[in-house]
Amino acid sequence: MISRETKYPIVITTNSGYPLDQNLYQTVKGISAAALIIENGGTIFVASECSRGIPDDGNFADIMMSHDKIDAIDKMISDDKYHVMDRWQAQKLIMALKKAEVRIFTSLRKADVEKCKMTKVENLRDEISAKINSLGYRPRVAVMPRGPFTIPVPK
Repeated sequence: MISRETKYPIVITTNSGYPLDQNLYQTVKGISAAALIIENGGTIFVASECSRGIPDDGNFADIMMSHDKIDAIDKMISDDKYHVMDRWQAQKLIMALKKAEVRIFTSLRKADVEKCKMTKVENLRDEISAKINSLGYRPRVAVMPRGPFTIPVPK
């Protein structure tokens, strides 16, 4: 059991594989579950194929690419007059990005990942090892292999 009170400097998750990992929009569900237990300033690693892109339909990609800074996107979507479909999913991703760096192992193009304010990972194992080593101590690491199906609970 993973407790919501325990915060981790590193959380590793997925969006629970196919068909749930078909696009980045859906992958936000796994990321937002990990954000519940990540330390402020921590790193969320997510593995998600995203074979269908960000996607191109809907407003999620447009929202995430509307500004260079997450604070500007947050301000835009938090305005009471801003009524656009897919806003909720963008808000969930912004909330995670304000707490932690999100690194994604995916088939998405690096440029598209960066436009959505995340970092593309080429070798997940190496990136996780490098992050652990960079901390200078043996950190607690949470692994949530079923991402959106994992609900951290209060102690």
